[in-house]
Amino acid sequence: MTSTLLRRLSVMAALIVLVVVTLVPTGSAGAQPPDDLADAGVSIVVDSVSPWVDPEGTWSAALQVIGAPADAKITYSVRQPPVGTEADVRDALAKSREGDDEPKVMRAAVSENLADVTDAAGTTTLQIAIRSGSGDRDRVKIPNSGVYPVVITVASADGTALERTTLFLNRLPAAEENDAGRYRLGIVLQQPRFGGFDDDGQVEISPALRSSVAAITDTLAAADGLPVRVDLSPESLVALTQSETTGDLQLAERLRDELGDAAVMRVPWADLHLEGWATSGTLPEVQTSLIDGQQALFARLQRPVEVRVWPPDPTVGPSSVELFSKLGVTTLLVEPGQLTESKAPTGESGVSRPFRVLGTGGSTITGVSLDPELQQLLGTTSDSPALLAHQMITQMVGTWLADDQARGSILRIDESSDPDVVAALLDILGNAGDDAPLEVVDPADVAALPPITVRQGGRDVAWDRELEAPAETPRVTGVAQRLRTARPLVDDYAAIVPRGDAMAAREAIVIQRSLDRRVTPGVQETLLDTAITAMESDLAKISASKPRSLTLTSRSTSVPLRFTNDLGRPIRVKLRLQSPRLVFTDGAEQVLTLNPGLNRFDVKVDVRTSGQFVMQADLLAPDSDRVLASTRQRIRSRTFSGVGLMLSGGALLFLVIWWSRTLRRKHRTPDDPIEPDEADPNGAADPPDGDVPRALVPDDDHTRAAPSPR
Repeated sequence: MTSTLLRRLSVMAALIVLVVVTLVPTGSAGAQPPDDLADAGVSIVVDSVSPWVDPEGTWSAALQVIGAPADAKITYSVRQPPVGTEADVRDALAKSREGDDEPKVMRAAVSENLADVTDAAGTTTLQIAIRSGSGDRDRVKIPNSGVYPVVITVASADGTALERTTLFLNRLPAAEENDAGRYRLGIVLQQPRFGGFDDDGQVEISPALRSSVAAITDTLAAADGLPVRVDLSPESLVALTQSETTGDLQLAERLRDELGDAAVMRVPWADLHLEGWATSGTLPEVQTSLIDGQQALFARLQRPVEVRVWPPDPTVGPSSVELFSKLGVTTLLVEPGQLTESKAPTGESGVSRPFRVLGTGGSTITGVSLDPELQQLLGTTSDSPALLAHQMITQMVGTWLADDQARGSILRIDESSDPDVVAALLDILGNAGDDAPLEVVDPADVAALPPITVRQGGRDVAWDRELEAPAETPRVTGVAQRLRTARPLVDDYAAIVPRGDAMAAREAIVIQRSLDRRVTPGVQETLLDTAITAMESDLAKISASKPRSLTLTSRSTSVPLRFTNDLGRPIRVKLRLQSPRLVFTDGAEQVLTLNPGLNRFDVKVDVRTSGQFVMQADLLAPDSDRVLASTRQRIRSRTFSGVGLMLSGGALLFLVIWWSRTLRRKHRTPDDPIEPDEADPNGAADPPDGDVPRALVPDDDHTRAAPSPR
């Protein structure tokens, strides 16, 4: 009985040992890593990691193990992947990256001498061949897709853990198992706003501005072929192209050459405080600044701009949403901190699908949040930028594999991003191939994904978010009022003076720059007032001669006009002429060039009629009705028009004929023959004037009584 019991206990012990040997890594280095690592100055630098692996592929990692003893060992073990909802998977991955969670072991650890897997150049290579089902037993069976942590530990010969890192084996599903399509990643390269001009409109380029443009250009070169979107400062580009410093123009040209397939986003010329303009400004001024920015970008980059998506902007707020609908913007990219607190629907992180942003007046816009975890990884400086890029890829693949929902995210690359991490990430994305689980797309394509929904009233409706109002929203009413005077004034001024005029260009820059949100409203108003006064003072130097009286004695003649130009340079103006009795041979509107000093012009006219009348002459800006100078000429005409002469001549001819006939009748004698036209209707001639027919004249000598009728 006792011997039987002992045999049973021995078998059980053997089974326990077998299980332990199978599940626990060989040697002490393969045991569950201790909480604390020995401070031995050992580090693991990741050179590269397989971003993902096919069901029958091989995962590989290239490392640099620095400071390890010659007899050190390296151990790696594959752990259980996180499961659950998209939010659960993201949370588990974050904990694995930070070392706050050690997932359960899925495959017994493998321990090797560090020297055996390290080449002469010092690169340590680890490989894990996998299979999805039955097959080669040398391959690790991983039957399901998922993100599998791979814990790597470097230990001394006695098993003391010296350094540890966690990589991920991202096992992809078979092609027939993927129902969600590829993960969409929208990348925005955003240049910080460093201006480019001072308050007087003079070029002022800081080293930080040049550095920011160079960084954007380098990133574009690294993103060769990827459809990234670029948010550039129009003001900075204008300043670079106007700078007299060697190399500034070449910097702008290199930026243009490196754009490749990248699209440029539409932004205002100056960095507006959008919520300020939405609440106390005017729509036309925002539209004009957008047009100015769009034209500046196109002129220097020679490519159209993307108008649908508004880049991340710390100045947007609830009123901005209503403004966007009037500007043709359909998608808003936001940072999570700009949104009011709102618990995401169960299972959703809130950053991998679009949602609806509510604004004032019932306005809405599609919103997509930047992924805060991706942004944090991108901005981390490390000796292993490839590790951080690998963790970013894992974050996206894990999100993609969490469920069957189509997902994506927005990544912003700006001055806070680590250049080495950016380069490592873009290298992975640029070499991903068409079969990759990720694709770089236009941010608008991320916004086109099915939105996050909540269940309300028995149906699914879009998840609504609200924007926080910016901490300080300036009132720009006074600035807007002055702009209504300044903008048309500078446009007219530029049209009058020669092309490229220094003062016109400077005042245009001052007016555009006055909208920059870094300039306080009081200073903005002062800048505009100064610009308006300077231009109005200059235009007041254009004058016309005083009114005078002229006498015209010819039907086709000319009227002399005199204009004075005291601006010191030739100007272009439009002459507008008005008079009720004059026809202007060269047209009632004529474009003139006034040279400095006194200018005389002879206006050719045809006189319609005689008399006294007024001719009005106005000098206008060439492209508007702005009156620069005026004069009124009082004209007395002593000539007749063609019609008047004809009528007068006809009347005179009639009078001459009538007078002639009258005189001839008065002076005819009895012996004068009777003209045919003087005969009576019966053919008898009319008696001469003064004669009475004899039968009617009484005869004094032979008076007889007429016979009485019987």
